[in-house]
Parts: sequence; structure tokens; C-alpha cells
Amino acid sequence: MDIKQGIEIAKWIGKNGDVLEMERLQKLAKDGEHFITFWGHYSAGKSKLINNILARDILPVQSRET
Repeated sequence: MDIKQGIEIAKWIGKNGDVLEMERLQKLAKDGEHFITFWGHYSAGKSKLINNILARDILPVQSRET
């Protein structure tokens, strides 16, 4: 799915905040900015993965596994 499809789906289900955020990201991409998104279930290890990629503890991580 590309961002245009995501915007259309968000509009269809009434997620206006998500529409605005995706449109903002779409503009950044068009302007040559790059971004990476991380999606996953709650407490799936996204923050820990990002911290490991950056080799810095920037995001808070739960100390115990769920």
C-alpha cells in the first residue's frame, strides 16, 4: 500500500488526524525528505529496535518482556 491509498482509507473511516499526518509526510517526501516508519503491536519491541539501530537509548523501553 502506498501513502495515497493510506490517505484514502483514513478518509473513508473518518481518521482525520491520520489523514493530516499522512499528508504532512507525503509533502516531506515530495520535498526530498526521507523518513522511516515502524508499525507493530503494542509492546512489540519497536522502541528497543529503534534504540538499537541508533546505538543510543533515545526512546523509553519497558524493562520487562510481555
